Amino acid sequence: MSALDLFASALGVFIIVAIVLFPYFQKSEAAELELEATQERLEQTETALNEAQARAEAMQTTQEALATAQEELQSLRDTLQQAQSRNAAQEDRLEQAENELEQARVELAKTFLIVGIDWTVSSADVDLYVTDPDGNTFYYAANNRSGYTYVNSDAQLSYDMRSGPGIELWQNPEAKPGEYQVEYELFSVRSGSTVRIEGDIYDRRGRHDLPPITLRRRGERAEVATVTVDQAGHVTLHP
Repeated sequence: MSALDLFASALGVFIIVAIVLFPYFQKSEAAELELEATQERLEQTETALNEAQARAEAMQTTQEALATAQEELQSLRDTLQQAQSRNAAQEDRLEQAENELEQARVELAKTFLIVGIDWTVSSADVDLYVTDPDGNTFYYAANNRSGYTYVNSDAQLSYDMRSGPGIELWQNPEAKPGEYQVEYELFSVRSGSTVRIEGDIYDRRGRHDLPPITLRRRGERAEVATVTVDQAGHVTLHP
């Protein structure tokens, strides 16, 4: 057999083998392409998964930050509520203190008032008259000791003597602001006698001297002084 025949025979065998194996070569190439595509999809999936995981982690961080912010907000609300409660309590205490202060001022503005007189002549009967800001006149016949003569007043002519040496006493436990008129009257006296009357006024701050008055005739009456009590409880004497 010649070389050409051998070559031809070999070529024929090659062609037969190629024809037999050609489908497998196509399948192998397609598989390789499919494998490459699968790998590419796998890489894309991994990338997407990593991105999704990163987003999930970021979302988790955001949720944790949100939860922390909500806790801080609630803490601030609690602190504000406590501060408001303390402020309300302080306002209540302040209002109570102001009320107590005002009550103290009212109490400090109150004053008692006492008018006392005395004389030494044994035959004389001197009567004390005190007229308060309401126009109530206190004297022996309207002493208000029972509280029925002037029901709007606690004042009274508490001591009345009809012969000397003698004293008379008018008192008011809570003298309201205004003017009080003080007068003396010589109810009776032995003929030819003169009567010197001295007196004092007492209030919560102390004592005030009334001007001495001399009466000579039975029935003689003298205006002695005007006593003023102001809104703060201060007492002023005007002879």
